[in-house]
Amino acid sequence: MSRLSIETPGRAQNVLDGLHRDMERRIGASAYGLCPVDMSLNYLRLCHAQTCGKCVPCRIGLGQLEVLIEQVLDRTATMETINIIERTAKVIADSAGCAIGYEAAHMVLKGIRGFREDYEEHVQHGRCISVLSYPVPCVSACPAHVDVPGYVALVNEGRYEEAVKLIRKDNPFPSACAYVCEHPCEAHCRRAMVDDAINICGLKRFAVDHAKAEPAKILYEKTGKTVGIIGGGPGGLTAAYYLAQMGHQVTVYEQRPKLGGMLRYGIPDYRLPQEVLERDIEHILTTGINVITDVSIGRDVTMEDIQKSYDAVYISIGAHNDKKIGIEGEDAENVVSAVSLLRRIDEGNAPDFTGKRICVIGGGNVSMDATRTANTTGSTEDDVLDVVISRNLTWNLKEPERAYREWCRVLKPGGKLLNFDANWYGYLYDEEKRQSYEEDRRSVESENLDDHYLCTDIDRMEKIALQMPLSAINRPSWDRKFLKENGFSSVAVDTGIWDRVWSQEEKLNYHSTPMFMVSAVKEVSQEYVNAISTMDWHEVIDSVEASKNLLEALWMQDEEAVAAGIDKAHREISILQYNNENSLALYAERNFYTIHREFPGGKGFADMVFLPRKKFPDKPELVIELKWDHSAQGAITQIKQKQYCESLKKYHGNLLLVGINYDTKSRIHTCKIEPFSL
Repeated sequence: MSRLSIETPGRAQNVLDGLHRDMERRIGASAYGLCPVDMSLNYLRLCHAQTCGKCVPCRIGLGQLEVLIEQVLDRTATMETINIIERTAKVIADSAGCAIGYEAAHMVLKGIRGFREDYEEHVQHGRCISVLSYPVPCVSACPAHVDVPGYVALVNEGRYEEAVKLIRKDNPFPSACAYVCEHPCEAHCRRAMVDDAINICGLKRFAVDHAKAEPAKILYEKTGKTVGIIGGGPGGLTAAYYLAQMGHQVTVYEQRPKLGGMLRYGIPDYRLPQEVLERDIEHILTTGINVITDVSIGRDVTMEDIQKSYDAVYISIGAHNDKKIGIEGEDAENVVSAVSLLRRIDEGNAPDFTGKRICVIGGGNVSMDATRTANTTGSTEDDVLDVVISRNLTWNLKEPERAYREWCRVLKPGGKLLNFDANWYGYLYDEEKRQSYEEDRRSVESENLDDHYLCTDIDRMEKIALQMPLSAINRPSWDRKFLKENGFSSVAVDTGIWDRVWSQEEKLNYHSTPMFMVSAVKEVSQEYVNAISTMDWHEVIDSVEASKNLLEALWMQDEEAVAAGIDKAHREISILQYNNENSLALYAERNFYTIHREFPGGKGFADMVFLPRKKFPDKPELVIELKWDHSAQGAITQIKQKQYCESLKKYHGNLLLVGINYDTKSRIHTCKIEPFSL
């Protein structure tokens, strides 16, 4: 029997694996401006080191390619050397015995054909074109070629106004870019070759948020020349800004009520707040630009008039139209582009998606914007979610009460809320907590661990925390009290959750601010609970079954059966208020409908409105009016006269008007049901 042995890599292999990882990181962080000939040589050397050496093309040929490319870099090569490199690589690619050899040769061929001018520049002048063309990687990668090292250095010195001025030298929208830029510069930051890229975009945002507003300066004397610019978006305003600084008189024509173009009408407020955009636009306007809004060229003023009025005309109308994907049905009703949706919302004309199902095609930035903004326009129904989970959210909300109420709204009765949070910035208000926070920083340092607070703009976060109401409140006692008062039952708090889920590093970093968990269950309908408290279990079961029968009678428009069902509920649960006993009588509706009491519509409030849930679009909408000592027909008439159904025009489907009257003398209910068309 052979002995069990476990093979482990040797010390040399472990080190080599580490070198591979370092190499991978450096290759991934390759910056603009690298010499392509030099990089080709080093890639070739790596490939040569991986060959087995069995065939001549790999063993000898790749080595000869290395010598030839070295001659190019040493400036000992001739123009004919370049041709020899190409022919040699071609032979190796055609004759190598495995992919290691012929793929290495293909790489050389691809390079010599793709950047042959660099080879020639090295041979003739001993220099690299790419190094001359891309002197600073982050500047080269920036679409506006902003002086990144310059403003980063100014931010480091606390000279925020000067940093913003330097950015505006190449980009008049520093604030807008600081909030929404995808920072391609960071992908080519040389610091990534060591550990990770500098947070260039974050530093820009820090500068624009801390710089004082200053008017723009006109750099040149007035030229007497006039320029008309059609379009007040980022392109038109950029042109206007620099033309005005050059001394020209500029007039901007904008079709919409406000300037900004797609920055205003295509980017939601959660990404680019309006006040941030206004900050940049106001600075641009300090150059003395004339602005005419709400004007359409071709309708309000002709292009001929524009051309006659100015020495030059610049057209910057943007790209506001959506792109079609070329599939059947894309022009159908209720199919809208994300661009048009976002524009409507930013214009203050947001559609109401309440009770509607939404499908978003696409998964990019625009689709995420459309998805998030759609969720703020009523697309989430009441009572539809089983669980809501939140982490590190409520502390930084200006209106945390609103968040809790909204979570209660979307949860099903009996649904669970799990909220994880902490008193993150309590040390701003409590000296004892301040000392504990500082002790955490010392503990992390003594254990030689990463201080998580060093990765955060502490000053900025503390300023935010001072504006948030929960920062000064001792939680989770506030959470428990508020939830119990606002639709939740069985509210429990776990203050030791941090000890079970945090790593040792997290425990040391946040020991003074332990995470807690609030677990709360949404109340089951109160009238149902009250009924159960006054009835035995068999009676409850009978009532639920009766409710199902009543609902089916409503759908069948069986007025006598509905009246009888309401009578039964009135007799058996009369301890409840009249509206509540009717709610219990119609308890089965909760499976199919979202229930609204005192629903606003037209000239008053309907007693009860039932809107079908998304899963049951075939069910009719119900508008119910309850009367005492009047008539069921009078209830129907009131619904029509006060136009309760006006608010339901956005819903589609059948609509039933239901009038119910209770005669206190005879103690009999009557019902009238009438189909209605909007």
